[in-house]
Amino acid sequence: AAAIRPLAESTPRGRVLVVNPSPRDRVDLVEIDLDVPAAWESVELEVPGGERLPTQLVERPETVLRRLQLTGRQVPELFARRLHGRELFGHSLDGHTIERDGTTARLTLRMDDPAASPEFDVDSILDAVAAAVAGSPDEPWEVVVVRGDRRRLLAAVPAPALGASSVRAVEAGGDAAFVRQPVVVDERSIRNGLVSATVDDAGTLTIEGGGVKLAGAGRIVDGGDFGDTYNYGPPADDARIDRPSVVVVAATATGPLRGRLEIVARYDWPVGLAAGGAARSAVTAPVEVSTALELRAGEPFVRVRVAFTNPARDHRVRWHLPLPAATDRSAAEGQFAVVERGLTVEAGHGEVPIATAPAASFVHAAGATILLDHVTEYELVDGRELALTVLRSTGLISRNENPFREDPAGPEVPVPDAQLVGPWTFTFAVMPHAGSWEDAGVVEAAESYRLPFVTTAGTAGAAPSAVAEAAVPGLTIDGRGVVLSALRRRGSALELRVVALTDTPTEARIGGRPFAAARDVDLLGRPGRELSIDPDGSLSIPLGAWEIRTVRLEPRATSA
Repeated sequence: AAAIRPLAESTPRGRVLVVNPSPRDRVDLVEIDLDVPAAWESVELEVPGGERLPTQLVERPETVLRRLQLTGRQVPELFARRLHGRELFGHSLDGHTIERDGTTARLTLRMDDPAASPEFDVDSILDAVAAAVAGSPDEPWEVVVVRGDRRRLLAAVPAPALGASSVRAVEAGGDAAFVRQPVVVDERSIRNGLVSATVDDAGTLTIEGGGVKLAGAGRIVDGGDFGDTYNYGPPADDARIDRPSVVVVAATATGPLRGRLEIVARYDWPVGLAAGGAARSAVTAPVEVSTALELRAGEPFVRVRVAFTNPARDHRVRWHLPLPAATDRSAAEGQFAVVERGLTVEAGHGEVPIATAPAASFVHAAGATILLDHVTEYELVDGRELALTVLRSTGLISRNENPFREDPAGPEVPVPDAQLVGPWTFTFAVMPHAGSWEDAGVVEAAESYRLPFVTTAGTAGAAPSAVAEAAVPGLTIDGRGVVLSALRRRGSALELRVVALTDTPTEARIGGRPFAAARDVDLLGRPGRELSIDPDGSLSIPLGAWEIRTVRLEPRATSA
């Protein structure tokens, strides 16, 4: 919020600022609240330059926020207790009216008015209310807190690299804007021309896109775990639950910019382990696993959200994705590199090897990539499917009798909260594609998935028509396999770190604004050798395979 506040303060009230956190021009789906006249049948968003964007209506929020029945003496007390500057009930107090109808007085408080002046004097309301209640403190009052007609809208908004744009609501005309690669939702399927997902009777999915078909995706497998916080260890007589007893599918958003299918599957999971931990409990608890599939216009991947309230202990829940072909390799993005792993695994002394491994932003195998929100455990199971660990419940720091480890890894101390009983949500996206992760543009897709655009309302006082709006350009960074790792200000300079996620040499090109000077910087921020600036003021720097490089850039002074 602090970083984008200056931009918001230069954006007129009535417009919404849209900030792109990526070092490349992008289009992203944003969801925003805007004041819209009730008479408008449909709405478009106008960006700087006059282009109009189609929208999808999400909601028309209630215009009456609060309705309070008070006495005259209680009305000033309401302001004394609740008003902070112009903030009242989480909204901006921008005007009022006082009316009397028989024996009841009505105070209407107008909130979030885009035409209100930022210099509006709230004391004028307080003075008017004090005068109106004087002499009749027991008179009944109705206080109504309202705001103008609003709509929550979706739109695919373009914004420059590490820069910003803005939008405002306009009434849709006869020549309406159209959605490219729109989302179409049926009873059990969702598609956008790039990728599709269809739900079968068992609740699993067929996902198609990029020339690849992934059948049987989304199988939820619940198995026992007699391990600890160090090592997974299944009970000797494990019982794996992977078939729901009931499956219900419903469309919850029907496009054209965003569509959603909700799959609710009922399971009966063992509540824990039997005495001694050799088997799972015969007692089960019902659980409903809700899987939301979301598809957005123009995106080549299906977003997935798995949510449930965990009723069990000592177990592991995984989401499985069968591959289109068998493979003996997986590739997962990690710490400044993409790590390729085979099917063979190693273990420490006295440990049973476990084929699970970490992945940060994505994991890829044989025509399928899973985009991740955070570091996640995965396994390439028998070279035929990927399994993501959704949840792992355990109750001990170290178990002395862990079936997958000879010796204790630490003290056998209970950690009840590690059982993770209660509500949990796990999100990721599935991107089917032919070829390697590099050829399919997985790095760019992962960045788009993990870095949504940021929005905030404009706070400048001028009306939109009185201000010349324009997109705010930022820094651009491109190059095959080049990823921005960090960017910060160092006095007047910009210091950025790039990583080459490629096993062959490449080049990073940094532009978007002219630079006067550049130099290498080490990982501690100490300046190194000077670098040559290109004639147009940009910078090109060679990178070796998997190289991490930090540079400091001095912007070129601009003439007044």
